[in-house]
Amino acid sequence: MAKNRFILTDLSINDPLCRYFNFKNIEFDFLPCEYDVPVVDIIADRIKGKADVVLILGVNKETGKKPFTLKQLYEQVSSYNDFKKLRSRITLIIYDEYDVILQLKDIVRDKDNNFGFSSWINDLKPLILTDGKVGDLLKKDFKDCEFINKGIPCLQMKNIYPELITLKKHNPNRDYMCLMVKKPNRDFRRRLHEQIVAKDLEKEMIINFNERNEKTFQDLKGQFQERIIFRHSFPESVPSIEYYNQTNLELATEALCSDHDNSFDLSEKTTKPIMMKHPFMMLANKDFLKNLRDLGFQTFHEHLDESYDNEPMVDRRIEIIMKNLIDLKGRTHKLYEDSKEIRDHNHLNLQHQAGEWNTKFWQTMDTIWRNI
Repeated sequence: MAKNRFILTDLSINDPLCRYFNFKNIEFDFLPCEYDVPVVDIIADRIKGKADVVLILGVNKETGKKPFTLKQLYEQVSSYNDFKKLRSRITLIIYDEYDVILQLKDIVRDKDNNFGFSSWINDLKPLILTDGKVGDLLKKDFKDCEFINKGIPCLQMKNIYPELITLKKHNPNRDYMCLMVKKPNRDFRRRLHEQIVAKDLEKEMIINFNERNEKTFQDLKGQFQERIIFRHSFPESVPSIEYYNQTNLELATEALCSDHDNSFDLSEKTTKPIMMKHPFMMLANKDFLKNLRDLGFQTFHEHLDESYDNEPMVDRRIEIIMKNLIDLKGRTHKLYEDSKEIRDHNHLNLQHQAGEWNTKFWQTMDTIWRNI
């Protein structure tokens, strides 16, 4: 990389990319957290006289009560500078440690609040570092952007707890568990919950379908010291061991789930049953299980119908999953026992993936910085 390159970013100093810069002795600087002038004016002033500028902006970073930097660049009007004109002097990279694909999907999906914003991003033609595989629909919405998969952040060692399996004392009294946060832009969860109620399967499950509130992590409070959970930056990633003790199979709902979409990312919703050596079904995008197997994990097609993974329509996926729940009712303990080899393999592979994550991330970054 050129020695006189100037890197400017709105990332946190604790971000893995900043760690990479620090260890590689790559100089970079931060945009201020608070400012009283349009952010484009700050950028223009900071890059004045510099010939090789890389600007790295998060897609969902917020500064205090202000919108994230990209949104401010889109919404704010400056009397002195136009970001599209500055763009010709800048290598623009969109990056976040988490949820890049999800945030881009939500920008496109929320047309009322983001009218023109997605088109503006596409017109800038940035390099977008994603946290998974970008599907065909997203590539169409951002057809002029270049996408590079930087690695799935929830597979980092700091986000998994494979050692907690030593605390599991499996003594099931229910077939299933299904924990879902109710959100307006996750309508597929509502549809799944309606089907569970309609088929009278709630009594076979530990189920939660509520909006996030102060009680969301109360199930963890009785199992771990408060300082472990409520001072943790990502309590969602800590499994509720007592629920895994009481059930034989988890039905998890990933954040990416829509019709005709094959974008792939995984979150703690997938890693928790794996770290707890639990069988699972996933309501997610088409080909989610296929992509999971590509990462070296095994799924449970020998024990249940996983054809839902091939279906382009969400309602059809839900239909097949519901049939599985009905067919397996009262027989999940056998599935649990018979799937031990798969569960053990996945637990080891999760640790293998986590152990390699930083090295693969740095290798990807090396390639990027050599070629921009």
